[in-house]
Amino acid sequence: MMKKYLDQPIITINEQSYLTLIIILMPILNFLGGINVDIYAPSMPSIASYFNVSVLVMKNTISVTILGWAFGAIFFGALIDSIGRKKTLIYGMSLYIIASALALWCQNIDQLMLIRFFQGFTIVSITVGCRAVIIDNISGHRYNIAIVYTSIGYGLGPIIGPFIGGILQHYIDWRANFGALFILALILLLILIVFVKESIPQRHSLILGNLIKRYATILSHKKFIAGVFILGLTQIQMLLYPTVGPFIIEKLLHHNALVYGNTALLVGCGYLAGNLINRILLKYYSLKRVCVLGYVILLLSLVMSYLFSLFLTMSLLTFLLPMILVNISSGMIFSNIMASNLKQFPSN
Repeated sequence: MMKKYLDQPIITINEQSYLTLIIILMPILNFLGGINVDIYAPSMPSIASYFNVSVLVMKNTISVTILGWAFGAIFFGALIDSIGRKKTLIYGMSLYIIASALALWCQNIDQLMLIRFFQGFTIVSITVGCRAVIIDNISGHRYNIAIVYTSIGYGLGPIIGPFIGGILQHYIDWRANFGALFILALILLLILIVFVKESIPQRHSLILGNLIKRYATILSHKKFIAGVFILGLTQIQMLLYPTVGPFIIEKLLHHNALVYGNTALLVGCGYLAGNLINRILLKYYSLKRVCVLGYVILLLSLVMSYLFSLFLTMSLLTFLLPMILVNISSGMIFSNIMASNLKQFPSN
């Protein structure tokens, strides 16, 4: 019986309601991918003290998560085109739930590093899978909008994640962050099993030779690789604040985890604003023009940051304002490049 529901939903709804569900559920799934990166960012100084490690070592917990993400993309990217969307999502989310539970019992930084790698490795099944489901079910102008909403869902993770993490750290401790990830992932897994159906248009074999040919085709596509390069740099922009922000806010400016959580909410709203501006501008301009405007805002933020460093002292205002503009530019660039790239290979 369970094998049947790895492909088919337990509860079937009409087509229009199902498409509405997809447009709502897939951004929420991607939200889990976004919140996974930095919900525990306000706890990083406390975790560093708990395990008696340096700031540099603690920052590497984010780096190792992204490394796991990279390896997971190769693995789950092939899997999702062979065994199907729903099965891959169920397997990946189940493993992610196990990893999140194990994080509660970490005894040293090495164990936490391993858990963070595994969380990154498995969470990518969700970020890849939700976009694949959108490609399978939605087309035309609604596709661009659905991808924007999915990117907004991801962007809400860095917005809400540190805010929630700051509260959990202040009133409980750092383990509560991983408990929150466990609960959210479990709820989404149950919704996925109950309502989502398999949508893969064409299954590819997992034969190594065929995989190599498919990857070779993708890697030789110049426009796609250019998009990947831009997306990578944009991802770095979005990781700046959760990586260095907690230590600047809590150690250099001597504020507590709650203050960092609130500032992360403010900075993250920049990414949300960028996506909303993008959503409006797409009615009148091409993807490329909106991206160019995003780059102009990015350059403005860099000039502003440089001038602040020359003439003003470090404060919440001088630190946050350029970061907000950086995130606005990311919101105007990321989803457009992602939408363009995914269109190149809809069956891969």
